[in-house]
Amino acid sequence: MTPHYPRGAVLALLDTAFTPPTRAAWIARLAQPCVATPAYFTPATFATLRAVAARLVPAPDGIDTDLAGALDRRLTSGEGRGWRYDVLPADGGAHAAGLAALDAIARATVGTGFAHATPDQQDVLLDTVQRGTTPAWSGPDQRRWFELLLVDLTELHVGHPAVQDAMGIAASADAPGWARIGLGEREPREPAPL
Repeated sequence: MTPHYPRGAVLALLDTAFTPPTRAAWIARLAQPCVATPAYFTPATFATLRAVAARLVPAPDGIDTDLAGALDRRLTSGEGRGWRYDVLPADGGAHAAGLAALDAIARATVGTGFAHATPDQQDVLLDTVQRGTTPAWSGPDQRRWFELLLVDLTELHVGHPAVQDAMGIAASADAPGWARIGLGEREPREPAPL
């Protein structure tokens, strides 16, 4: 993948253009170690989650956002988005049940757990869950759970400072304020596309 913005351009603004609370939040996110042993998920469910995250939200070149670990940390802390589908259990229960059902379907249809299936097999399985057409599904509402998981993974991905840097998103560099807000206008501190 060819980057569209110079790497490091947004991160270089941490000391000059970020408010102290935003700077502290970004530094904390950047310092998070990858989760080796999950606290919320079982090791088997966590392996399935890692494989799902790799298929649904692949990391940009050279950036490991540890989406499975970030979701495990969020669920362990009890933090949430403030909403959920009424047909689903709470986030943690929905994810644990959905991932277990996905792994069971993989074992039944391709003869191995989801994490060990080929990328093509994983994509087919995820496609059927997204469409709500997986036969013998034993988890929560397939389509709603898939959407919930995709939202969670996408939010965690885009919220990671290294990803925002790679995407050239300087919105968090808010200390000087934003005067140029028209279409196509950029503040001088915003990175220009390559």
